[in-house]
Amino acid sequence: MYKGGIVNKNVADDFNNLKLKGVEAEALDSKLKAARLLYNEYKTSFEKAKSDFAKVLTYSNYVTKPLPAENKAKPKRTVFMISLLLAVLFLAFLVILVIENYNTNIKPRLNN
Repeated sequence: MYKGGIVNKNVADDFNNLKLKGVEAEALDSKLKAARLLYNEYKTSFEKAKSDFAKVLTYSNYVTKPLPAENKAKPKRTVFMISLLLAVLFLAFLVILVIENYNTNIKPRLNN
Protein backbone atom coordinates (compact mmCIF):
# COMPACT_ATOMS: atom_id res chain seq x y z
CA MET A 1 0.00 0.00 0.00
CA TYR A 2 2.85 2.35 0.76
CA LYS A 3 5.49 3.23 -1.72
CA GLY A 4 8.10 5.59 -0.43
CA GLY A 5 5.79 6.78 2.36
CA ILE A 6 2.99 7.68 -0.08
CA VAL A 7 -0.30 5.76 -0.04
CA ASN A 8 -1.14 4.25 -3.41
CA LYS A 9 -4.74 5.26 -4.20
CA ASN A 10 -5.61 2.15 -6.22
CA VAL A 11 -4.34 -0.26 -3.59
CA ALA A 12 -6.12 1.63 -0.80
CA ASP A 13 -9.39 1.54 -2.76
CA ASP A 14 -8.98 -2.20 -3.40
CA PHE A 15 -8.26 -2.81 0.28
CA ASN A 16 -11.37 -0.89 1.33
CA ASN A 17 -13.49 -2.76 -1.20
CA LEU A 18 -12.10 -6.04 0.10
CA LYS A 19 -13.03 -5.05 3.67
CA LEU A 20 -16.58 -4.22 2.63
CA LYS A 21 -17.32 -6.96 0.12
CA GLY A 22 -14.71 -9.64 0.89
CA VAL A 23 -17.14 -12.20 2.35
CA GLU A 24 -19.51 -11.85 -0.59
CA ALA A 25 -16.63 -12.14 -3.05
CA GLU A 26 -15.44 -15.35 -1.36
CA ALA A 27 -18.97 -16.82 -1.46
CA LEU A 28 -19.33 -15.92 -5.14
CA ASP A 29 -15.92 -17.42 -5.87
CA SER A 30 -16.89 -20.72 -4.24
CA LYS A 31 -20.17 -20.75 -6.16
CA LEU A 32 -18.25 -20.08 -9.37
CA LYS A 33 -15.93 -23.04 -8.67
CA ALA A 34 -18.91 -25.30 -8.00
CA ALA A 35 -20.58 -24.14 -11.22
CA ARG A 36 -17.37 -24.85 -13.18
CA LEU A 37 -17.18 -28.38 -11.74
CA LEU A 38 -20.83 -29.00 -12.61
CA TYR A 39 -20.28 -27.63 -16.11
CA ASN A 40 -17.29 -29.93 -16.62
CA GLU A 41 -19.33 -32.95 -15.47
CA TYR A 42 -22.16 -32.06 -17.86
CA LYS A 43 -19.70 -31.46 -20.68
CA THR A 44 -18.04 -34.84 -20.11
CA SER A 45 -21.42 -36.57 -19.98
CA PHE A 46 -22.52 -34.81 -23.16
CA GLU A 47 -19.35 -35.75 -25.01
CA LYS A 48 -19.72 -39.38 -23.95
CA ALA A 49 -23.34 -39.47 -25.11
CA LYS A 50 -22.36 -37.79 -28.36
CA SER A 51 -19.64 -40.35 -29.05
CA ASP A 52 -22.00 -43.22 -28.17
CA PHE A 53 -24.55 -41.83 -30.61
CA ALA A 54 -21.99 -41.52 -33.41
CA LYS A 55 -20.78 -45.14 -33.09
CA VAL A 56 -21.26 -47.50 -35.99
CA LEU A 57 -22.72 -50.78 -34.77
CA THR A 58 -21.12 -53.80 -36.38
CA TYR A 59 -23.39 -56.47 -34.94
CA SER A 60 -27.07 -57.28 -34.84
CA ASN A 61 -29.34 -59.59 -32.88
CA TYR A 62 -31.83 -61.84 -34.60
CA VAL A 63 -34.76 -63.23 -32.65
CA THR A 64 -36.17 -66.53 -33.87
CA LYS A 65 -39.18 -68.51 -32.78
CA PRO A 66 -38.42 -70.94 -29.96
CA LEU A 67 -38.58 -74.66 -30.68
CA PRO A 68 -39.33 -77.34 -28.10
CA ALA A 69 -36.43 -79.55 -27.09
CA GLU A 70 -36.25 -82.90 -28.88
CA ASN A 71 -34.99 -84.90 -25.88
CA LYS A 72 -34.25 -83.95 -22.35
CA ALA A 73 -30.58 -83.52 -21.69
CA LYS A 74 -30.78 -85.04 -18.23
CA PRO A 75 -32.42 -88.34 -17.22
CA LYS A 76 -35.86 -88.27 -15.72
CA ARG A 77 -36.16 -87.98 -11.98
CA THR A 78 -37.95 -91.32 -11.58
CA VAL A 79 -35.13 -93.22 -13.30
CA PHE A 80 -32.60 -91.57 -11.05
CA MET A 81 -34.62 -92.25 -7.88
CA ILE A 82 -35.21 -95.93 -8.77
CA SER A 83 -31.51 -96.50 -9.45
CA LEU A 84 -30.64 -94.77 -6.16
CA LEU A 85 -33.16 -96.93 -4.28
CA LEU A 86 -31.72 -100.14 -5.79
CA ALA A 87 -28.18 -99.08 -4.87
CA VAL A 88 -29.18 -98.36 -1.26
CA LEU A 89 -31.05 -101.68 -0.95
CA PHE A 90 -28.05 -103.59 -2.33
CA LEU A 91 -25.71 -101.81 0.10
CA ALA A 92 -28.05 -102.55 3.02
CA PHE A 93 -28.23 -106.23 1.95
CA LEU A 94 -24.43 -106.44 1.96
CA VAL A 95 -24.17 -104.81 5.40
CA ILE A 96 -26.78 -107.18 6.85
CA LEU A 97 -25.01 -110.16 5.25
CA VAL A 98 -21.66 -109.17 6.80
CA ILE A 99 -23.20 -108.58 10.26
CA GLU A 100 -25.02 -111.93 10.22
CA ASN A 101 -21.90 -113.74 9.07
CA TYR A 102 -19.94 -112.13 11.90
CA ASN A 103 -22.56 -113.02 14.52
CA THR A 104 -22.99 -116.66 13.42
CA ASN A 105 -19.49 -117.71 12.37
CA ILE A 106 -16.77 -115.39 13.70
CA LYS A 107 -18.06 -114.30 17.12
CA PRO A 108 -18.59 -117.86 18.51
CA ARG A 109 -15.05 -118.81 17.48
CA LEU A 110 -13.62 -115.75 19.26
CA ASN A 111 -15.49 -116.56 22.49
CA ASN A 112 -14.11 -120.16 22.64
